[in-house]
Amino acid sequence: TITHDDIEVAHFTGAKDVQQRDVIVRFYSRETCQKLLKNRKNLQKKQSDRKYFVFEDCTKPAMALFSKMRQHLPEDTKFHVYIRNGRVLYRSSLQEKPVVIDRDPTVSDLLLKLKN
Repeated sequence: TITHDDIEVAHFTGAKDVQQRDVIVRFYSRETCQKLLKNRKNLQKKQSDRKYFVFEDCTKPAMALFSKMRQHLPEDTKFHVYIRNGRVLYRSSLQEKPVVIDRDPTVSDLLLKLKN
């Protein structure tokens, strides 16, 4: 359980008139952050009328690769693309070893393999 004492800084992003705004949180302890990231599936389940998504901090290029790969996948396989320690990873199935997606051509190559 995360308490107020675990959070160093937290603030909303975006315009105030937007109904759903992102929240950025910095924790005092890296250990607390890692625990949250490890257990984020529990938060991502629908809770009441809100849905939560937890992303680790990553660069814009990494987030662009993550988004590009996910936009070309069917809804039921989008979870095969994920970010760990700032790196974008993809698994064609849960039994496969993940492939690091570190540049745009890698996305194109993987998408071509999926179509064949």
